[in-house]
Amino acid sequence: MKNKKFVKKSVSSAAADADTFKCSMPVFSADADEKCVKVMSFNVSGIPVIGTFQGTKKIGGFKKSSAIGKILNKVDFDMIGVQEDFNFHQGLEDEMTLFPHRTYTSGSLPLGDGLNIFSKHPIYNVDRNNWDKLYGVLCGANDRLSKKGFVYTVAEIESGVFVDFIVLHADAGRDKHSVYARKDNFRQVTEFINSREHDRPLIVIGDFNTAVSRQTSDDIYNNFIAPTGVKEVWAELHNNGRYVCGDEVWDNEAIDKVFYKSAGGVAFEPSNIRHICLTDEEGLTYTDHRATCARLTYKVNKDELLPASAEMKKPEPFDVKQRSRDLSKALCSSVFLVFTHLHELLFLIHQLWHENFDSYPKY
Repeated sequence: MKNKKFVKKSVSSAAADADTFKCSMPVFSADADEKCVKVMSFNVSGIPVIGTFQGTKKIGGFKKSSAIGKILNKVDFDMIGVQEDFNFHQGLEDEMTLFPHRTYTSGSLPLGDGLNIFSKHPIYNVDRNNWDKLYGVLCGANDRLSKKGFVYTVAEIESGVFVDFIVLHADAGRDKHSVYARKDNFRQVTEFINSREHDRPLIVIGDFNTAVSRQTSDDIYNNFIAPTGVKEVWAELHNNGRYVCGDEVWDNEAIDKVFYKSAGGVAFEPSNIRHICLTDEEGLTYTDHRATCARLTYKVNKDELLPASAEMKKPEPFDVKQRSRDLSKALCSSVFLVFTHLHELLFLIHQLWHENFDSYPKY
């Protein structure tokens, strides 16, 4: 869930790097002798009702999810991480047959986190983490009505070469409470990364709901990039590796990001990044986000490769009975939250009333 003004501004600002994608053409050209891993981050707008108004309104729900799945199944990528994949996950799952390795959905709203991974490489040790702090029930970006966070897995990008892969969706909104929550999101994922058993090579993608150039207390550089040692593909390729902007405005920076870190015998080098606009035959977008696509070449030093974890578990489905009980609890909790936060709705109405009244001409 997100602040729509924030997302629209960020997405439209990336228009210079954006392309429209409808067919199975590879997004990146590749050298046959070069080892590479191609990743995509895409917010699929799978929120009930609200998602119908994000992108084309001609189709919604499972039909929209299936249409997106058909396109994603044709793209020339190795790993795709999606956000807001809530109530219509089956549409993606049924269509993305060329991605045999995937996470099992954590469920629809208000139980699920909306995060999933579709991969052509084997993935292991899936670990879902909900954020400690979120803001907004009837205000902000309503983030407390979902279980947003990040999902971690270990991907085997070639035989014996393992990479840690994280997909996240940060708290949305630009009000001070959302900014504070987002700062804590970055603190939490940073602590997770820095406490891993093995310092394996790392790829982090997702909807960060902010940009490096936004000078607020949740700034990505000080709260995530610097303490983890990751690099952003866009900043390295199109911003001369700069992460501190001063008073500049980086017009072509997107909030959907790809980060990487070389380690454990694998040296990454970013070679391309593009923001792809997925559209229907009439040119209408399916969501309110562009897909961020990146290509990382890599070299392997076998003498420095880190071993797999002691136990490598393939993804497993959730226990259906337990998830049903969890869903019932989550629904009750959401209803309780709404009733105990009606004052937020009154505050919003008050704000809107005064904004409209103050905009009237004074005589």
